[in-house]
Amino acid sequence: MAVDDLSATLRDAILLTRSFNIRYLWIDSLCVLQDSTRDWEIESSQMGAYYGRSWLTVAAGLDSEPDLDPSKFHQTSSIFGPRYKPNTRAGYYRLQISESEPKSTMYFNLQDELKCDNRSSSYLFSRGWTLQEEALSQRFLSFQPRQTTLRIGHNIYHESGFVQKIKETSFIDIDRTDLGSWVGLVEDYSQRNLTRDGDKLPALSGIAQVYQELHKDKYLAGLWLSMLLEHLCWCVPSIITDTYRPVSYRAPT
Repeated sequence: MAVDDLSATLRDAILLTRSFNIRYLWIDSLCVLQDSTRDWEIESSQMGAYYGRSWLTVAAGLDSEPDLDPSKFHQTSSIFGPRYKPNTRAGYYRLQISESEPKSTMYFNLQDELKCDNRSSSYLFSRGWTLQEEALSQRFLSFQPRQTTLRIGHNIYHESGFVQKIKETSFIDIDRTDLGSWVGLVEDYSQRNLTRDGDKLPALSGIAQVYQELHKDKYLAGLWLSMLLEHLCWCVPSIITDTYRPVSYRAPT
């Protein structure tokens, strides 16, 4: 497949990879054989290792917003593409790109404090598979509708200059991770959506493997043997009145 035949997002990912002088780029949709159950089973079991050992993971959250009003964007598609137009010019830098066609405008957030919530505004963070991509990666570069952020180790660096400490993220810190933190990860994960019901356990398996290696505990379909009683004590929030149930069996509840 020629590079020109790829989507704008994938072309941008290749450009970004080359700019870092990195030789290899993993793209799920290209590296996993489509419509091959056998290849998916093999590769999905390795996803945790792929992201855990990557030099940099890139989150393309800009063009993953299918339901947002196009009028809120200054242009369309690609990693380096659309951003929300700010409601006010205060705290933003406006860059007019006149050499491109069509002409476009980029807004950069310059606020000293964290006033742009990437997680609530990005469709990407509502997807089940993206949790372990973020949590297992040592470096996580996130292009989102409101601003771009880079997490390295314990800190998230915002383009505004704000530095967010690791305790406020889902990143798995090997030195601090205990089985008690599993509950918080599952709560985050349970609020996310999956295209295929059958992905419920596989999309969390990479994180489970890390916990198992650290604590040598027995993994029981989303629960841990040493804390089985505590992990069985869960309930659905009262605000959720219509609990979704999968059509076919996938795992114990």
